[in-house]
Amino acid sequence: ALEAHLEELVAFKRALERRLEVDLFSHHSAKSMATWLRATNKPVLHHEVVLAACTLAMRAEGGLLFAEPDAMAERQRLALSLLTLLSSTEENALISEVDIQLGFSRLLGELSKVGNVDESKLQQEHAVALLRSAVEHEILPAEFLKSARRLRFGGLVGVEVVRAVQRQTPMHSRRIWGSGDARQFRREVREAILEYFDSGSTHELGRIVEELHLSEVEQARFMRKLMVTGMERATPDAALDAVDGLLGRCWTLDEVRLAFEQLRDVAQDLVLDFPQCRERTTDLVRRAAARGLLESEDLLLDGATIV
Repeated sequence: ALEAHLEELVAFKRALERRLEVDLFSHHSAKSMATWLRATNKPVLHHEVVLAACTLAMRAEGGLLFAEPDAMAERQRLALSLLTLLSSTEENALISEVDIQLGFSRLLGELSKVGNVDESKLQQEHAVALLRSAVEHEILPAEFLKSARRLRFGGLVGVEVVRAVQRQTPMHSRRIWGSGDARQFRREVREAILEYFDSGSTHELGRIVEELHLSEVEQARFMRKLMVTGMERATPDAALDAVDGLLGRCWTLDEVRLAFEQLRDVAQDLVLDFPQCRERTTDLVRRAAARGLLESEDLLLDGATIV
């Protein structure tokens, strides 16, 4: 029975790949794929459709990874349009939510099997673009990303891909905030920062930041608020401890620099309510440079300090 099942699986996957290349990627006909799947009548294997469509969408015709960006984008668009069609009531849901999540989890698992460094990096970029679009088009629930990250689907490579997707889909991946309005979100950010200064727990702050799934600009804004609070409390090192301690986990050096640029841009407004703003910001910048968070050239702006 096991041998018969394996033979059936191999035959199905071989026929599936041919159909995808011809019907979907060459003739752009998702309907033909749906008709074939219905006639084949093997619903237990339909998660293979998700995996195959995504895998082929990340490669050019003939299995090559290196292809024109527009061509890759088109293949990914076609793959996602197929998944949308097959999961719709119009096609009596030929694939289920379980099929979709199983297919994407296996896709993450495949990423760690690419040995060549350049090919692995390129495939990760393709995977990020594909998963991002799947989340944005609500084919794949954002909750899947949280589970995949927690369960470490695909090992280190898979986790990095999922983190990148979460960063690029902040409005989908951000945890539910009740009413979800911006004011409530800002309040939560403020409370997280104040809790950090009360507890001194960088680990807990990092956990909260990860759950927020902030975009690059929002990450910088969070750090800016963190640093302003540190200056207001005359505890600049506590703020920099968090920035430094979560570097590589929650944000990058580029985002740190962006945070300091934002700080410089709002410094003029802060002076009205915070007279010591200029002096403390200058001190903060120097401390950050001493920690390696800023380069020496960041200390100068048109011949003057960053502030």
